[in-house]
Amino acid sequence: DLQKLIARRMLLSMDKHNINGEPSFYKLWKEIFPPMIKDRKFASKEGSFNYILKHTMYRPRQLQTILIHLSKCTQSAINSSKICENVGRVSKMLAENFFAEYSIELSYQKQLEKRLRRKSNVLSYNDFKNIVFEAEEQSHSDDINVIMNHLYLTGFFGISMESKEKVKIDFFFVDQARPNLHNFGVEDLVVIHPMFYSFLDLHIDRQIIADHNTDYIL
Repeated sequence: DLQKLIARRMLLSMDKHNINGEPSFYKLWKEIFPPMIKDRKFASKEGSFNYILKHTMYRPRQLQTILIHLSKCTQSAINSSKICENVGRVSKMLAENFFAEYSIELSYQKQLEKRLRRKSNVLSYNDFKNIVFEAEEQSHSDDINVIMNHLYLTGFFGISMESKEKVKIDFFFVDQARPNLHNFGVEDLVVIHPMFYSFLDLHIDRQIIADHNTDYIL
């Protein structure tokens, strides 16, 4: 559980490791971080933990990397703008690490970066598929549908899903136990993971952004 992991790390850093029982994550979090974040890029307001979390793929190392960079600020300087600034900077590093991790599978990485740079973070499935096809065309690595599924499995993009309450983004890493992959359709909207927004200098569609609230699906 990510919250328990972070709570224990915060207890150690705050020299409170002798507290009995399971620490309250939100109580500890509020001692250090502002409760809400106002992000001008997204034109949104959300909980600070949710904001940081949505720039990760739920990997503890990614979350810890962001928090380590924030810990270098004095406590008084950990405000909304400082968090946004640091998360944007660290996200670029995490994106680079992602591509390094999948460098063999994503042999067409440079071409994909070139074709996605300064695009919207939200694309129709067909438009995104065409971009990927053009990027990997020279490598002749796999069938385009296999490649699309692989990108989805890695968490590079999710699929927009409408609900009565709000738009949700279905990312595979949120529920890895699902028996089947998403059956992509021409009506689907692809949403690139927020970790790549700064790295690819994407234009943000403020109507559909990855939302890490309550039920996540970013």
